[in-house]
Amino acid sequence: MLKTQAKAVLLRFKYSESVVNRMEVETDIMNELELDDLCKALLDADPDIQDIVLFGSYVYAPFLARDIDLFVTTTKRKSIETYCDIMVCSSKDVDLIIRTPYEKIGDLLAIGIRANGCILHGNGDSLKNILNIPMIPFERVQKSLYRADEIFLSANSELDTDVKDEAYRDSFDKLFDVARLAVMIYSDIG
Repeated sequence: MLKTQAKAVLLRFKYSESVVNRMEVETDIMNELELDDLCKALLDADPDIQDIVLFGSYVYAPFLARDIDLFVTTTKRKSIETYCDIMVCSSKDVDLIIRTPYEKIGDLLAIGIRANGCILHGNGDSLKNILNIPMIPFERVQKSLYRADEIFLSANSELDTDVKDEAYRDSFDKLFDVARLAVMIYSDIG
C-alpha cells in the first residue's frame, strides 16, 4: 500500500480542492489503487528497486496534471522495454526516471524531487545526495518572470504571425517554468 505521507498528499488534493468540481477531480486523478498497482508492477519487474518517488505536478495539483512523474532508484537497471511495458498499462501517461544509487541527476530535477516528492516505496535512503543540492534562489525565479514578460512584449509587437505565435508559446512556457519553480521554493520553505 501507499505510504501514509503519499496518501495524505493525494487525499488532501482529492477532497479539499474547492475550486474544481469534485466529480472532475475524482475522474482525472489516478486513484490510490492504481498507484499501488503501478508500484507493484514496477517492483515485480525490477526487484532491485530501492525507492519509488512520486513528484511533479501530480503531487501538488493532480487535477491539472497531464501525467505522473516517477523517480525510481534501482541497484541494477533493467532494459528500457521492461519499464515501458508497465507504463503502457497505466490510465495516465507516466514519465519514469530510472537511476542507480548516487548517480548524478540534474539540479532542477533534484530540487523538484526534494521540494515535493512523495515516497511511494522504500525509505528514501537512496535520495540522500539530493538533499545536498541548494534550493533555487528567489531572484532566479524573479529573473525568469521578467524574461517571460519581455518575450510576451516582443510577441505583441511582432508582425509575422508565425514568429508572434512562437513568441507567445515561449512566453507561456517560461511562465509555466516560473510557476513550477515557485512551487518548489514554496514547498521547501513551507
